[in-house]
Amino acid sequence: MRLFIASLLAVLCGLVAGSVLASVYLTVALRRDILTTDLLLHYQTMKDGLWSAQPYLTGHFIVAGCVALFLVVGVATVIWDRLVSYGQRRFQSLSSLRRNKMVQPVGYGFVLGEQIPPPAQRPDRPIKVKASSNHLTDALPFRVRKLRYIAASYSSVSNVLMVAPTRSGKGVGFVIPNALTFPGSMVVLDVKGELWDETARAREQMGDKVFRFAPLDFKNPTHQYNPLARLSDIEDMEELWTGLERIAQLFLQSDGNQDWLEGSILLFVAAGILAVQRGNPTMGEIYRIIFGTGQGPDLGKSSADLLHAAAKECQYPPAARELSTKASLDPKIQQSYISILSVAGLAQWANPKVERVTRRNDFDFTQMRREPTSVYLMILSEDMQRLNSLVRLFFADLISFLRSSKPGEDEPLPIFMLLDEFDQLGRMPLVVQAMKQTAGHGGRFAIVTQSIPGLITVPYSPEEIQAIESACQVKLYIAASEDRTASELETALGTRTGSTRTRTEDMRAVGFGAGSLTRSTEHRPLLSKQEIRDMDPDKIIILPERQDPILADRIKYYESREILKIHKAQDGYDYPYPKVDQAATSMTMTDVRKAARDAKAEEDVTTQAAIDDMAASRSARTADPLHRRAKQAVKRESGGKMSPEGHAALLETVADAQDQLKKKHGPEAA
Repeated sequence: MRLFIASLLAVLCGLVAGSVLASVYLTVALRRDILTTDLLLHYQTMKDGLWSAQPYLTGHFIVAGCVALFLVVGVATVIWDRLVSYGQRRFQSLSSLRRNKMVQPVGYGFVLGEQIPPPAQRPDRPIKVKASSNHLTDALPFRVRKLRYIAASYSSVSNVLMVAPTRSGKGVGFVIPNALTFPGSMVVLDVKGELWDETARAREQMGDKVFRFAPLDFKNPTHQYNPLARLSDIEDMEELWTGLERIAQLFLQSDGNQDWLEGSILLFVAAGILAVQRGNPTMGEIYRIIFGTGQGPDLGKSSADLLHAAAKECQYPPAARELSTKASLDPKIQQSYISILSVAGLAQWANPKVERVTRRNDFDFTQMRREPTSVYLMILSEDMQRLNSLVRLFFADLISFLRSSKPGEDEPLPIFMLLDEFDQLGRMPLVVQAMKQTAGHGGRFAIVTQSIPGLITVPYSPEEIQAIESACQVKLYIAASEDRTASELETALGTRTGSTRTRTEDMRAVGFGAGSLTRSTEHRPLLSKQEIRDMDPDKIIILPERQDPILADRIKYYESREILKIHKAQDGYDYPYPKVDQAATSMTMTDVRKAARDAKAEEDVTTQAAIDDMAASRSARTADPLHRRAKQAVKRESGGKMSPEGHAALLETVADAQDQLKKKHGPEAA
């Protein structure tokens, strides 16, 4: 910029000075009075078209020479004055945004922010990021500045990473706008239920099939998802075994018990084979095979008995062998395998609610590239830990489908995976790998996390965190106040060349002092860590891959005309909840108490029938009342125990007494 301005000034000065000198030369050459020299004489000759005739040609050369001289001096001065450069990073202007295709209409790319003019970036001053609010313009009923969205094209950007602390506006500024505007299918992790409330009806109005999988929601109905459903159609037993093994390795995790876990996985696979054989390939059926049904013949059975029965029923020899082997182990070792299997993740299906909502599939991941579909996985933060195995299976199933094949001609839709509160999912290396592999298969990821240290506590290794950041072509930061995140952002923004001036003065005893002015350059970050912390919370920093950073305003969808129009279109429509299947409703406490009363009544009837049968099988020896009967000596064996003869006599006496009580109606007989 300095070189351009210096060159422009040099040309202007050269033209003026050259024209004056040429006018003086022409006055002398034309033998005119030097005292009456017209300084615009050269300009007049140019207007008259006197170009090639002498002495006018020489006058033109004088002007050209002056321009060249001034240009050389100006350029040399700028270059000579240029000090060491430490970088030229700067925030993008509107022209550079357009050149990099980062200004897109809504629906053509990931909506990131609202374009604003870049701040003044002078080398001798820090960059001041000012708030965009203005009391005068905010009071107007219309926008003074034209709204332009900064958006990353879906064709060039497949993954986006957003780092924003809680209550920073990431929902209204990124998550909701992109959930409303993405043109393909969508799978959303909704830990607060906010996305379902704000976008589900709009997605249905856009033509999507909308599903809500909320395993532990007891207020509203939920769709169902069976992670083993796709295994039911596999005919090849070796393929089925391998598929069950992969599923087990995806969701079963145990720290420090890998040797035991391998054996537990084999037990899971064998039980899964039997579940498919029964025609009920569900996680709940596998749980019942290993732990029993809790009713009927299974009551009172040991784990060995349950596994032996399963081994006899199973008709696939490798699975039957595995079940039989586990059943024949020492009880302590056997319980160790079962305990590891339970703790590693299968215990989640002991919850009857989880078991009930995973019996069938209401949606099919394999159709999402053909038909527009939106699936909301709704799990509250406090339930995430107890359902982590189910969540891992959910995303593993989706990613496995994406990686299995590239989209065909009849599969034009991309699939957008919006993972809000990503750090609450727990460690999912499968997602980290998929971010690098599924872009060509129609996969699009948006990872939303509160901070980079939050990923470390999951725990992800530094290499895995680096892999996540590298896989995202665009990174978005809002209110990066946490120290480590601010430090990383300062490094990512890069450096610019700053300048400093140092003035020194020598005071003399008499007269004015003498001094000097020294100018130097220094290494300066585009924004320091403290400047990042002090930024206006409505400002966001966008880091596109292989581009200068972008400073923008945070979107507020309820203030955006285009996005708010989509949002308001859903008003008045019902939420797309599934229909309630009365036959599949859960058991109530009233049902439990009634079953307990029925069981007690049945037990009483059985007991009374046994007593009646015992009484009927014995006849009384006398019809005399009990108090008139002669007492019989009862012999006892040594040691105080009753002899067999005495025991038989006692039973006869009891039976006779019961007969008398029945005949005399209780108190009268007594």
